[in-house]
Amino acid sequence: MSLIFFPNFFNWHKGLRIRTKNRLLIFLILFFIQHLYNNSTMPKKKGKASEKQEEKKPVETKPVEKKPEEMSPEEQRYRDRELFLNQIQYLTDQLERNQLKCDGLEQQSKDFTSQYSSLDKDKNDIMDYLKRSLLEKEDEADELYEKLETQRQTAAKDKEALRLEDDRMKQELQERIEELSGENKRLGSSLASLEEFKRQREQLTSNMESLERQLASQEEKHTADLHNLKMSVLLEKNRLEKEMENREGNMGVNVQRLVDQQLPVETKQAFEENRALLTRCRHLSERAEALIKENAALQEHKSKHNADSDILEKMNKDLSRKVCIAKKVVKQVSAQSEQLQAELSTCKQERAELQAELRRLVDAMEVLRQFKASVPEPPREDSAEVTGLKAALQEAKRRSRRMKSAMQEAVDTLRQTLPEALMEQNPELGLDRWNHLMQKLLVVLDTGTSSSAEDLTSDPAAARSIHPFIRFIVYNYRSFLMPCAAPLDPVSSFQFQLARYRPGDLGLVPPPAQKLLLSRTGPVSFSSLPGKPSGQKTSGSVNKHK
Repeated sequence: MSLIFFPNFFNWHKGLRIRTKNRLLIFLILFFIQHLYNNSTMPKKKGKASEKQEEKKPVETKPVEKKPEEMSPEEQRYRDRELFLNQIQYLTDQLERNQLKCDGLEQQSKDFTSQYSSLDKDKNDIMDYLKRSLLEKEDEADELYEKLETQRQTAAKDKEALRLEDDRMKQELQERIEELSGENKRLGSSLASLEEFKRQREQLTSNMESLERQLASQEEKHTADLHNLKMSVLLEKNRLEKEMENREGNMGVNVQRLVDQQLPVETKQAFEENRALLTRCRHLSERAEALIKENAALQEHKSKHNADSDILEKMNKDLSRKVCIAKKVVKQVSAQSEQLQAELSTCKQERAELQAELRRLVDAMEVLRQFKASVPEPPREDSAEVTGLKAALQEAKRRSRRMKSAMQEAVDTLRQTLPEALMEQNPELGLDRWNHLMQKLLVVLDTGTSSSAEDLTSDPAAARSIHPFIRFIVYNYRSFLMPCAAPLDPVSSFQFQLARYRPGDLGLVPPPAQKLLLSRTGPVSFSSLPGKPSGQKTSGSVNKHK
């Protein structure tokens, strides 16, 4: 079967992108038209030129309309042919329009399909991102809850420790103040006794000067008396010699005459005079010896009084130095008390900040609990990171307990041995006792910190909280309690041995710069999720999470 009207039909419909169903419909329509045309009577054949002209005629000119009764059969067939050609042209144009519309709809369908696939992919990516974000938020909520619990426990422990430390420091400060008050009273009484002693010493000095003047006058008087006695003895001796000579001359004349009569009487008188002279000489010698002994006793009393005066001057100097030292100690303790009061106020402020931070964390935890309750909980497994964090937390607690035990032992050692070293009056014994105390303290600190040396080296900010009272004792004891002691060798001195222990290594006072990280970040806020994460990032994040 041949198609007369459309010889190039196959070439024509191949040029158009028509589906199989549309092609079959067009083919059936054309077949029906051909069948109708074959059933009608065909006109005589003409040349090819006439056929072409006939084909062109319906397009270019319109035939004159006639009534059906007036038309011949040939004209009737020609008219039907033109009608069919017009219908075919209309159907062809409608087919082209429908084909263009179909192409547009196919393009829209492809666009919608690609958009649907991209939206489906975006939906899957968003779902994966939301699931991953939900898991991360749940993990973060669990971590924050654990941190909140640990911070609550730590805050309670720190609060209790600070309260105990505050009570202990207040008690120690009160005891120290009472001790210093008693020491001040004792020093006041000592000062009063010293003033009384000064007055007595001045009185004794004046008495000693008067005694010295009296002794000098007595010595001069005794010397004059001795000289007078010697002169009188010499004069008496000369007189007696002259009298003896005169008497010998007289006796030579009268001796013979008086031999018989007056020999016993004269002899008796001579013996009596001689005895009187001997008695007088004995009394004079005894008086001279008594004066010499009294002079020696006065000299000995003078030397003893001078020695007592030197001892009293030394005691006065020692008491003056101790009074100055006590005043310095009172001043230092007052400054230390003010510093402790300032630190106490700082601790109270930090406690208030911690309480505010705790309230913010509680609010954040409530928000996280609500968010967790609103989102279905997916199955999850314990990660190794949580185990590592728990192990690190246990290790930190163990190091903290070790440092606290070492610090407590060092404080006990200082508390036991420091009062003895402070009350030692001998500078050399006090220096030896102080060196022994510092060696014991260094041994305790080395024992307490040897097991965690790497931790202290890696984290130096956590090991800088030496107690202010220990720092005060270390840096101020040798400066005003032992001014007369010779300086130690720098290699063996306490400052050189404590060079590796910075302020804060003993761990009694917390570092002021230590704050919670959450205090800077503030409460947790849930920001809006990004609109479209990249597919590569989503897949990588999901794989990493798995």
